[in-house]
Amino acid sequence: MGFGEAKQQKSVCLVVFNHEEGQGKPPSVQLIDVPVFQKLERVKGDWESISSRMLELSATDFQGWVEVIYEGEEVIGDLRERLETAVSGTGVEILRIKNNRIIDHVLGQIHEEETLDDLDVNDVFERCLAVHEVPEDQRPELLRAYQETVSSLYEDDVKAE
Repeated sequence: MGFGEAKQQKSVCLVVFNHEEGQGKPPSVQLIDVPVFQKLERVKGDWESISSRMLELSATDFQGWVEVIYEGEEVIGDLRERLETAVSGTGVEILRIKNNRIIDHVLGQIHEEETLDDLDVNDVFERCLAVHEVPEDQRPELLRAYQETVSSLYEDDVKAE
């Protein structure tokens, strides 16, 4: 189950077939609710709505995992730090933070329909260099070092299998 379906009750369907000869009974069907073992919550919106919801969760002694999706207009570079401070000392554990504003800013989308999935790791790195105004003469060496690092990660991953 993912965060997007966290508020939906999950169930399994138990179907019992009667195999006795001469018994024309239809199968019996029973829905059995799956108990919630781990609470999940998705919190999304601008900083004000996210902050407000995190305070509500903390006040209700929520014990669970949270996914935060920031969709505000303001660029917040310290979003993770703000969220960690907001839930410090509570049972709220933030598993994922998605800051759409930063992603859009760094990627500098050329087309409205372009997403992160459309780009490879080198495209993303080159856009980061451009956004942070790294001088052109430094980019080839940085790109080479980045590609070596990525290649090393892939090699280590293959060896792990």
